Amino acid sequence: IKLFEEQKQAIIHRAVTRGLDPNVRLKPSGVEWLGNVPEHWKVMTLRRGCKRITDGAHISPDTTSPDFPFVSTVDIHDGVIDFNFCLRTKYDSYYYLVRTGCRPLTGDVLFSKDGTVGRTAVVDFDKEFVVASSLVIISPLVKMFDSHYLSYILSCTALKPELEILMSGSALRRISVEKVSRLPFCCPPVEEQHAIANHIDKDTKGVKRAICMTAASIHSMGEYRTRLIADVVTGKLDVREAAANLPEETDESEPPEEVEEPTTTEESTVVH
Repeated sequence: IKLFEEQKQAIIHRAVTRGLDPNVRLKPSGVEWLGNVPEHWKVMTLRRGCKRITDGAHISPDTTSPDFPFVSTVDIHDGVIDFNFCLRTKYDSYYYLVRTGCRPLTGDVLFSKDGTVGRTAVVDFDKEFVVASSLVIISPLVKMFDSHYLSYILSCTALKPELEILMSGSALRRISVEKVSRLPFCCPPVEEQHAIANHIDKDTKGVKRAICMTAASIHSMGEYRTRLIADVVTGKLDVREAAANLPEETDESEPPEEVEEPTTTEESTVVH
């Protein structure tokens, strides 16, 4: 899974920093983690390309009634918001949070800034929900940023060292909204951003499927192992026959049998 994730990140990093044309002329970006970028791309801070950058609720909402979803960092997995197990808040609390700017809108990008920093998700649907203070709501200007391209570049592994420098706190690592807004990014033409995001979707589809299949296999083997142990210790599985068929232990006092090393000849030498 780790190797699959590295492969996926390599695809993302290459696309969001170099584009899709392998022959494009490059220029120094002036930003260490970006390196060289295509000559026609702009490099600018995030806030210059967005109309809103804010975080979610700084109060604990009333969760006594399951009226509306209240999403936090733990509810974002691999670019998807999981509404099935998130907290929910009652009507009055929800509308207070809406009035204070804690509701994402269609086209916004969510970015986790507390704990596990760097998780992203695009709100490409129309649904009423609010978010906790652990998430940054980023509303890009449509003429400057494609939401999916922005989500990919925010989740790029190469950005992690930059984020690590800007984070504070010891027990709970976090980055402020102000520091997020000042992060430097590549800004290709919007049409090119659409193409890059579509390319990443297509090229990482197989890798994501492989990750899911591997994770499912690990889960199934874990369940089998747990069930096997339970069957053995509760006596449901008779292991006496298996124990009787185990190979006999060798006498450690006897010296191991010497094996004659083969003579190296010109014909038997293998060159690696």
